[in-house]
Amino acid sequence: MNILYIDTTKKELIVLLKKKDEVNSIKDESGYHSIELLSVIDRLLKEQNTGLDNIDIFAVNKGQGRFTGTRIGIITALMLSEITGKRLVYLTTEDDIEDIDNIVKNRASSDQALATYDSKSYFEE
Repeated sequence: MNILYIDTTKKELIVLLKKKDEVNSIKDESGYHSIELLSVIDRLLKEQNTGLDNIDIFAVNKGQGRFTGTRIGIITALMLSEITGKRLVYLTTEDDIEDIDNIVKNRASSDQALATYDSKSYFEE
């Protein structure tokens, strides 16, 4: 089972590819997730001589994390899942990425993610 995992919840962008028993990842610390995410995915897939059509499951960290970065990751994973017709699984910050095989096997696919943000502190005087 080939899994492409995206985590944009922190300043560090992580894209991980799990192919059978082999795990490879690229980290980008620029903080520009909206600019870098697709090129990081493309670079990782090319380095591993694979394509989106070989991905069985897309997984994305839905948070908790940085609001804009989290939305970028979710929308990108949703788009890739829709384009390829492959399953999408949402993970959380608390999930242990080392156990991604078991997490995606036991977690139902989802077509929704809820992004919430407490903006109260910005409006308090």
